[in-house]
Amino acid sequence: MCCVLLAACSANGRLTGGGRVDFVAVCLAVAGVIEVAQEIKQAIEDFKPYIPLIQGLRNPGMRQRHWDIVRIIISQPVIAAQGLDFHNSLRRS
Repeated sequence: MCCVLLAACSANGRLTGGGRVDFVAVCLAVAGVIEVAQEIKQAIEDFKPYIPLIQGLRNPGMRQRHWDIVRIIISQPVIAAQGLDFHNSLRRS
C-alpha cells in the first residue's frame, strides 16, 4: 500500500498537489487501517456459519414443537414472538 502512496509522489518528496508527506506516518496509519479491516473481515467470516441457523429460526414454518426442541437443546427459555428478531434475541441473552 505504501508503494502506491510513494508512486503518487514526485521525486522531491512532495505530493503532486504540493503538500509535504511523512511517508513513515502514512504507512503506519495505513497499516493500522489494514489491521482493523482484517479483524472485521475475520469476525464476519467467523459469523458466516451461523447465518443458516438464524435463517432457519426465522422460518415462518417453525411451530411450537420446534421451539420446544430448541428450548431443550439450549437449556434456556425460548419465547417465539411475532416480533422476534436477531437484535432482540441478542439483547435477551
